[in-house]
Amino acid sequence: MMVSFDFLSFPIDLSYNKISVLYIENHQLFRNTLRSFYDGDYFENGIVFSENYEPIKSKGDICFIPDIFNLNFSGIFIKKLYEDLSVYSNTYFSDRIAQIKSSTVCFLEALS
Repeated sequence: MMVSFDFLSFPIDLSYNKISVLYIENHQLFRNTLRSFYDGDYFENGIVFSENYEPIKSKGDICFIPDIFNLNFSGIFIKKLYEDLSVYSNTYFSDRIAQIKSSTVCFLEALS
């Protein structure tokens, strides 16, 4: 995934294996950029998230976490996360899910 800002010449690559840091010295630009993240108005304020240079819809796919010690997610975000995890687990862990279901049924039969 990449993110581009209207005030930068090149987009920032947000890879899993590297840490990206954006240091904004201009106080007003920093404040406006941070406000864009808080308000969720990314695209309107010149911030574009893209995957393979194709812009992605950021409203439901991106979550800004300003304080990692106070995680408070909206219901929409939790629903989206649950849907993505369900698709992922059904795609890549279907054999393990079948094994867990079988073990659960055996356990409940033995219990009864």
